[in-house]
Amino acid sequence: MSWAERHEIDNGRIPKDVSQYNYGYDIESKDPLTGRKRYIEVKGAMRRPDKREVTINEWRAAMKLGDDYYIYYVLGIGGDEGELRIIKNPAKKITPDEKVFNVNLSQDSVDKSILLKKKDSLNE
Repeated sequence: MSWAERHEIDNGRIPKDVSQYNYGYDIESKDPLTGRKRYIEVKGAMRRPDKREVTINEWRAAMKLGDDYYIYYVLGIGGDEGELRIIKNPAKKITPDEKVFNVNLSQDSVDKSILLKKKDSLNE
C-alpha cells in the first residue's frame, strides 16, 4: 500500500489507511484544496497478471461511490521497480468474469440444520 500512499502524497492529497474497517476500500485520500475524497482499493501482485479478485464488499463500494472510487493496482511488489495502474470508477468500465463470490457458511450462520441419510432405493 505504500506505493499507492506515496502516489497520493506526491499528487498533493492526504491519504489515510482505513483498511482495518472493511469499508470496501483501503485508503481514503483527501484533496486539501477541494475537500474531495478518493476511495481507493489497493490490489497488488509480484508479477503482472491482468486478473485479480475483488470481494463483493469492494464491488458494492465501487458501485455506490462511482467516480470517487478507484482501484490502484500495484505491479512488481517486492522489486525495485513496479507499475501503478489506476482505474477510476471500475464498476462502470469493468465486467466481472464471474458472478461468484466466496462466502462463509459456517454453523454460526445456520438458521436450521437437517441431517440427511441416503435412502437404500428410490422407492422408499
